[in-house]
Amino acid sequence: MLSACTGGALVNSWPGLTSSQNTIYLANAGAIYALNAENGSLVWTFPEKPDNSKPFYAPPAVTDNLIVAGNYGHILYGLGTDGKKKWEFDSRDGNFVGTPLVYEDTVVAPTANNKVYAVSALDGKELWSFETENTLWATPVTDGEVVYVAALDHNLYALNLADGTLVWEKDLGSSLLSTPILTEEGVLYLTTMGGELVAVKAADGSVDWTVPTGGRLWGSPVLHEDTLYVGSENGKVTAVSIKDKKIAWQKDAGSPILGGGALLPDGVVFTTEGGTVVAYAFNGEKELWRHTVNGKLYTTPAVSGRTLAVGIMEGDQLVQAYNVNGQVSWPFVAPK
Repeated sequence: MLSACTGGALVNSWPGLTSSQNTIYLANAGAIYALNAENGSLVWTFPEKPDNSKPFYAPPAVTDNLIVAGNYGHILYGLGTDGKKKWEFDSRDGNFVGTPLVYEDTVVAPTANNKVYAVSALDGKELWSFETENTLWATPVTDGEVVYVAALDHNLYALNLADGTLVWEKDLGSSLLSTPILTEEGVLYLTTMGGELVAVKAADGSVDWTVPTGGRLWGSPVLHEDTLYVGSENGKVTAVSIKDKKIAWQKDAGSPILGGGALLPDGVVFTTEGGTVVAYAFNGEKELWRHTVNGKLYTTPAVSGRTLAVGIMEGDQLVQAYNVNGQVSWPFVAPK
């Protein structure tokens, strides 16, 4: 999967999910699908006739009045909540495999061709671009003045949101594939392919602490109170205490975890390459529930209300939904 995101031709498509209010948004092959979170019914499809030669890989970014999705045909689309196109931006050479960031009137979009683009959320016109040394997969994050971009070139970049000029950069020693968490305290938490969970000070890029987890980390951490939860390629779910700066507990999910986790009312849920959906209590004392689907699970689950949706690759359906207690809800099968 890593080789699929380094600028070459992509052969396989994995479904990406995001959610907003009562809607689950699915990016798969040549289309974006909007699904009713309660029953899985199809609300709309963009484009109406999917073009599998220009697949969508990353979950779209969703705000109250704008949906932004980029494809592997170097086009970034701004859509209304009704699925109708408002604008499009052609990067000319950058294919979009990461979810963009939408902040007020600015969209910041990473590409597989080493550039991050900022465009207007109103009309899609380019505002600025910044070039790194390798692929950009992770969604940027911002505090409103500085935007933070994680790259496969091992660097975490801090750029001025207004004009894209470099504030600082920090080499973290390994490829960065996941979206950082930015806290109100000015700390960035992110994972590395070197297997470390890292805390970085947003002000200057200095590393506060690192915790090795024992396996390569593809997905973003999730934060609940003072604990970070990550899943690793070795199949382990690891809980790290921010206060103690060490591992609080680890559980073996049984198969590689390549996506991030999702928060439930009573715990955290992860999916595995082997098709397992597993939820653990926050304190790690018990496994809350576990299901196995026919297919591979690579991407982060999406939660909308009391619905948890997982995207399935090489399975009988594209999405399987559960309620937050682990009871099977609805499936979504690709329209023919």
